[in-house]
Amino acid sequence: MQRTIKNITPLAFRAAELQAKRVAAYGRVSSGKDAMLHSLSAQINHYGGLIQKTPSWEYARVCRRSHHRHKK
Repeated sequence: MQRTIKNITPLAFRAAELQAKRVAAYGRVSSGKDAMLHSLSAQINHYGGLIQKTPSWEYARVCRRSHHRHKK
C-alpha cells in the first residue's frame, strides 16, 4: 500500500471574523430603594463578568439606570 501525502492550505479568514465583538451590558431597576440598587449591582457584576470571560467579546461598558417615578 502506497502512502499519499497532501499539503493542505488553510482557508483565508476575513478580517471581520478575527475581530472581537464589542459588547455592552444594560442593567435597570425600577426604583432607587436599597434592595433595587443591590439588584442593579448584581446585574452589573454578572453581565460585566460574563462579557470579560468570553474571549471573542471585547468589553465596551456596562450601562446602568435607576428609574424613579415621581408622584405628582
